[in-house]
This record gives sequence, structure tokens and C-alpha cells, in this order.
Amino acid sequence: MDNTICYKDYFLALRPRLGEREFRLVSSALAMNLPRGGVSLVAAMSGLSRITIYSGIRELENDTPVTSSPARQRKDGGGSNGSRNRLWKAPLQKFADEACLNICVCHFPPGTSKWNKIEHRMFSVISMNWRGRPLTSVEVIVSLIAATTTTTLLKIKAEQSSSEYVCGKKVSDDELQKLNIIRADFHPEWNYGIRPRVL
Repeated sequence: MDNTICYKDYFLALRPRLGEREFRLVSSALAMNLPRGGVSLVAAMSGLSRITIYSGIRELENDTPVTSSPARQRKDGGGSNGSRNRLWKAPLQKFADEACLNICVCHFPPGTSKWNKIEHRMFSVISMNWRGRPLTSVEVIVSLIAATTTTTLLKIKAEQSSSEYVCGKKVSDDELQKLNIIRADFHPEWNYGIRPRVL
């Protein structure tokens, strides 16, 4: 069997289950144990850049201990999950409380969503996948999105939500004060953590 196929399956299985750092280190460990050309092969199969894999190799060679890092969310600077929007922070706090999870949020600065790799890696491929097909219903749209896989192993998952959403919902100043938000030193308006509250 072609090793490329084996490695693609390997990375497809690991990617959604590991954090960014853990995925980088696992990929780098594999590249270290492969013969010449291993870094290029792992880069092609994992979707990571060769520079990222080399930095992971340096980290492994320096015996840096792997600690449990907080779940990281990268978000655009504006829109429904923008840095100034209160409404999405309240459910994120609820999730942090229920999962007992520290969440690290890093927003792209306003006007820089072009830096967001997911926009290039995902949206363009979704558009190519459904081009020329009439979008006649929500079910058709969801199925076309869910049938999308990129060449770098990014598999798009989509499902229709049957939930009803209340329009015009607001988060008051009092509710905002109750959120356990820890601001970062560097640009705290864009970078912050949400920690579980002791209830």
C-alpha cells in the first residue's frame, strides 16, 4: 500500500482530536523518524508548513515538556464573533463552565481577515465544490458543504440546526461582568482567555 495513503488517513484521524501544538509535535516526531524527505512528506500529508514542522522538531530536541494548553479559538475581528461582540462570549463562558476548560481566544485585528487561513483553505474549496449546481434548498446547501474535502486533508463538516434563535438578544453590563475573562498583556482587546467559573 502506498505510504502516502496511510499517512493521509493517519493525519485525518488525528487532526480533529489534537490541539495545534500537540498536532505539530506528533507530526514533527513522525518526520524525525522518517528517512530523508520525511519533513516534506509530512508537510504535504498534514497540511502543516515545513517551517512549522522544523520548529516542532527543535521543540522535541530541546525536551520541552508538553503541557496541556488551553483550547484555542482564532476568530475574525468583526462579525457575529467579533472582538467587541458580547453575545458570543456568554455561550463560550457557559461551554467553558460545563467542560471545565480554559479557552484562549485570539481575534485577527479588524480588516485583516485575509490573514485567516481558513478563509483561503475552506471557503474557496466549498465554492468550487458547489459551482454550477442550483442551491435549491437548505438540505442541498448543507450536503454540498459536507461533501467538501481539501487537498490538505481539511474535511468540512456541516449539519442543519433545528434550533430557534431569538432575534435582538442582548448581553447586559451585569452579565458581561460575570464572565470570567482574563485579558492578555498584548492587545487585550483582541487576545483573552475565558476560564471556567467556580459555581
